[in-house]
Amino acid sequence: MAYKLIVAEASPSIQKAIQLAFAAADWDIVPFDNGLELTKMIFEVRPDGLLVSLSLPGLDGYSVGRFVRKQEEFRHAALVFMKGVFEVFDPQRAEGVSYDELVSKPFDSVKLAMRMKNLIDAKGEHSGFPESPIPTEGAGKQPSATPAASLFPPGPPAAVPDDLEHRLQEWLRRELVGVEREVEKRVRLQISTELKRWFAEHYIGMPSKEK
Repeated sequence: MAYKLIVAEASPSIQKAIQLAFAAADWDIVPFDNGLELTKMIFEVRPDGLLVSLSLPGLDGYSVGRFVRKQEEFRHAALVFMKGVFEVFDPQRAEGVSYDELVSKPFDSVKLAMRMKNLIDAKGEHSGFPESPIPTEGAGKQPSATPAASLFPPGPPAAVPDDLEHRLQEWLRRELVGVEREVEKRVRLQISTELKRWFAEHYIGMPSKEK
């Protein structure tokens, strides 16, 4: 039986990379590019896990995660947050949200698929026996963001077709380059504006703000 996974991501290229890496035979991917739409449809989708970008229109990832965890039937669903390369994670906004992992884009989609499967399998065993009197070690504690080095279990990586790996890396590279160019453009515009203002004040004789 396929795992049902919600992927909430505004970038079409990252959505595509994830859908290619998560094998169709094992995964039923339900994509969303808007956090509010996700919360409206989650009871129809009934996911086993969620990959949620922190930056989403409608409702951001923090709000989506909080909504998901308030629903009893999704309390044990695997929840992984994704953050952008220039995005700073805000632990205060995530307070009270029991997410499982925090991954940074760009990431290895194939390894992420393996990790997501392990999370869902582990939580499936736990949620299948809610009446168990034996608590899990560390139960009730807020999980912290997992460092990138420990995100995936040790051991030799699974064999990945060279063509698929190359295409995934190329899509993620283009996405990262696009973000870098946008940041560079904004910085140049800001510097240009400041230089024009300074030149006008010092050489054209614009009136000073000082009395």
